[in-house]
Amino acid sequence: MPKTSKRIAFLGCGNMVQALFPRWRSLDPTASFYTYTPSGVRAQEFAEIIGGKAVKSLFILPPCDAYVFGFKPQTLKTIFSEFKPINTHAVGISLLAGVGFDELAKASGLNALVRLMPNTPAVVGEGMMGVVSRGLDSSQTAYYDGVWSGLSRVINLESEDQLDLITPYSGSGPAYFFELARIMVSDLKARGIESATARELVAQTMLGAGKMLLEAQEPPAKLRDNVTSKGGVTAAVLESFHKDGLETIWNRAIEAGHQRIKELKNNKE
Repeated sequence: MPKTSKRIAFLGCGNMVQALFPRWRSLDPTASFYTYTPSGVRAQEFAEIIGGKAVKSLFILPPCDAYVFGFKPQTLKTIFSEFKPINTHAVGISLLAGVGFDELAKASGLNALVRLMPNTPAVVGEGMMGVVSRGLDSSQTAYYDGVWSGLSRVINLESEDQLDLITPYSGSGPAYFFELARIMVSDLKARGIESATARELVAQTMLGAGKMLLEAQEPPAKLRDNVTSKGGVTAAVLESFHKDGLETIWNRAIEAGHQRIKELKNNKE
């Protein structure tokens, strides 16, 4: 990717920002990074990670080439109620679920905008990120596309609706796997398996299954059936899932995620 002397400001430095963006420095060593949070604590933490400078006030930021919106969606209007980026040609990069381009532009005053929907496995180099953009020129597109592909696996989407659609799956998805892992590890421990062994067993099983799903040509149902012998242990577990309505439970839960996206888009708490 081209090397430039861009200035990048992180407005909010929460878990997703700290998982996704530390490698930006290695992708563009000439860039300057600035971090801000209201308390200053996480801003200082992330500044040390990325080799940047924490600022105590948004008003002392220099004109920047990009502003990363890493705060909670509900605080968008509060952040920009008084502060507006000095460089109106800068790119606004949003991690805010359910907040569309029009609302971002109105609040920030920026017209070149990118919406990202990453996930936390980026911290171990296995992230998955949806990207949709609006209003970037060709040089901006080339630069930031290079950054995104250096930070995570990327799917470029055609519309904001598609980005909102994938949010409960890839964006929130790691939490579902962690919850399933918690249940399995807890059960193994209760049955006498040492904690570290239980965690390694479950984690490697998930990792291996995920890699098979990526590399195999068969659909998920076929991969499932390949593990399942008639009358065997796997069949007994899957039958229990079926009787207890796992698919219905799962689909209802995912629908709750879609409903929350709609509420965020309508600015409801």
